[in-house]
Amino acid sequence: METFFSPLAFSLLLQLLLLAILPNPTTIFASKPLGFSIDLIHRDSSLSPLYEISSTLAQRAEQAALRFMLCSRSIASWFANTTSMISSPVMAGPGELLMKLSL
Repeated sequence: METFFSPLAFSLLLQLLLLAILPNPTTIFASKPLGFSIDLIHRDSSLSPLYEISSTLAQRAEQAALRFMLCSRSIASWFANTTSMISSPVMAGPGELLMKLSL
């Protein structure tokens, strides 16, 4: 008994069906924006991994004020020790903001 479709015809039919069903790769890549995005998350935000669920609003405000005072003292002492030469230091610190970077 002879089959209705040959293997080659079946393969071509299957490929045409898949091309009709599957989305076009150029439209997939064209719809996505090019570049990257950055989300800045404050350390007191609930999205931050540094966020303490158990702390109250008053405690978070007090901690933020203490961090601000320490930071301002650090900056003031740095400016007091500078000479007339302009420079831009890069210093590590506890940080107020976290950066989420995705490429």
